[in-house]
Amino acid sequence: MFEFESFNSDKKIQLENCPLCNSEDLSVSHIGNERTQKRSIEIKCKNCRINIKDSAMRYGFDWLESLASSNWNNRQSRNDGLEQLVKRQAPCTDYCEAAAFSITIKNLKSANVELEARVKVLSEALTKTTDELDSWWKDQGDYGTEGYSKWIPELRELINQSQ
Repeated sequence: MFEFESFNSDKKIQLENCPLCNSEDLSVSHIGNERTQKRSIEIKCKNCRINIKDSAMRYGFDWLESLASSNWNNRQSRNDGLEQLVKRQAPCTDYCEAAAFSITIKNLKSANVELEARVKVLSEALTKTTDELDSWWKDQGDYGTEGYSKWIPELRELINQSQ
C-alpha cells in the first residue's frame, strides 16, 4: 500500500500496489495548479514504469485525486491486464508474422536463384572435367581403360541429374 498527501489538504490518499509487478514504489505527480486551465495527476510505478494519467479542466485537484486513486485502485488484476494487453497486440502479431513470413519467402526465393546459378556453374565445371578425363583416358590407349567404362558413365549420369 502506498500513501500520498493530498495537494490541497493534509488528507492521506492510499494506492494499491502496482497491478503488474506488485511494487509499492509508486510516484504521484501533480501537473499544473488551481490557477492553470488544465490539471493532471500521473501515478507511475517506478519499478516497471506502468502509469495512468487523469486530467481535468473544470474540477480541482481534490476531485482529480479521488478519480485517479479510484482508477488506480479499481483496475484489473495482473492476469486480466496481461490478457487484454496480449489481445490488443494480437493484430500486430498477426501482421508482423505475415510480414516476417513474406520476407522469409522472398529470401528463400533469392537463395534458390543463387543456388541454381551455383549448381549450373558446378555442372559446367563437372562437364568440362569429365570431357578432359574422357580425352585423357582415350589418349592412354589400353592403360587405365578399366576405370573408363565405370567412371565416365557415372559422371555423365551425375551431370544429367544436376541439370
